[in-house]
Amino acid sequence: LPLLGRKSNSRDLVSPFLGGPASKENGCEISKRYLDVLAAASAKKHAEAVSLAKGLTASNPDAPMAWCLLGMAHVRLDSNEEAATALEKSVRLSPGNAAFQLQLGFNYIILGRNEEAFAALTRSH
Repeated sequence: LPLLGRKSNSRDLVSPFLGGPASKENGCEISKRYLDVLAAASAKKHAEAVSLAKGLTASNPDAPMAWCLLGMAHVRLDSNEEAATALEKSVRLSPGNAAFQLQLGFNYIILGRNEEAFAALTRSH
């Protein structure tokens, strides 16, 4: 299919989760790295999940899912200020994503930032 009047290929596509050009190689590698973060978190290796998620955000700073995963991993370590910072970044990158708004709202509740929690939770639906 033509993209803006020219022939397109997979490198022209932008993935909202990967944050950049989506290629077969890039997408598969990053998807594996997302799964690695989730596997570490599921195994209750929360410090490892944070480390892996930090790697994702460093190599893909415009990927909102990477920032959300980093925030969620920080929550598991009770490093809630760091979680808020990461979750706020995910929301800035993808403001219409209800799941990111919801995670941010819950994190604000943990921090006692009730007005901000109300605003984020309101935006989540």
